[in-house]
Amino acid sequence: MASRIAARRGAFVRNQAFWGVVAIVLLLAINVVKDPSYLSIGYSGGHLSGNLIDILRAAAPILMIAVGMCLVVATGGIADARGVAAALMLGASAAQIIFG
Repeated sequence: MASRIAARRGAFVRNQAFWGVVAIVLLLAINVVKDPSYLSIGYSGGHLSGNLIDILRAAAPILMIAVGMCLVVATGGIADARGVAAALMLGASAAQIIFG
């Protein structure tokens, strides 16, 4: 039983995504220690503001493309260059919607 748990833990720690998440959490923790208001969210002029909102706003277009491509791959994918064209059009449309 214990060896099986240790094997699962070892496989989890060897995963590249695990270390990416650890690095992001570590960077956020260092920034919060240096500046306690780093993750604060404010409301001014009818809009949310703050570092966390800026991070989410910058990541939104990439996240939309990633979710769209994940759905394409999960449903069988597009086998030729039309997939690339669809991804580019999705990215351009998302950028247009978000940034005006």
